[in-house]
Amino acid sequence: MNKKSVLAILGSPHRNGKTAAMMDIAIRRAEENGYMVTKINLYEKNISFCTGCRSCIETKICTQKDDIQEIIKHLHECQIVFLAAPVYWANVPAIVKNLFDRLLGTAMEETSTFPKPRLQGKNI
Repeated sequence: MNKKSVLAILGSPHRNGKTAAMMDIAIRRAEENGYMVTKINLYEKNISFCTGCRSCIETKICTQKDDIQEIIKHLHECQIVFLAAPVYWANVPAIVKNLFDRLLGTAMEETSTFPKPRLQGKNI
């Protein structure tokens, strides 16, 4: 993790819409400040639904093999995460909620009281 890197996740179905335009401005600013940026459009990825098996809590790896592994790899390598998504019915689109579900074991560890974050040191 020596290089300065950003993972930019676009959660909008409109790759040229307002949300994407705002993401592009943030990406340009990051690049101007010396960051390498990896941009991921969730609508171009194959991310299955979480099956609720919860094996990822112990293994930190989802048992399903799809594009989530690529996103997890980038999450571990970056220092900063940009997430841009429109608001539908007072929440993010389903594809973003699905991403959060699939990152369960990567992002948190269960304890006897409150979940413990596994992605410490990230600016999100």
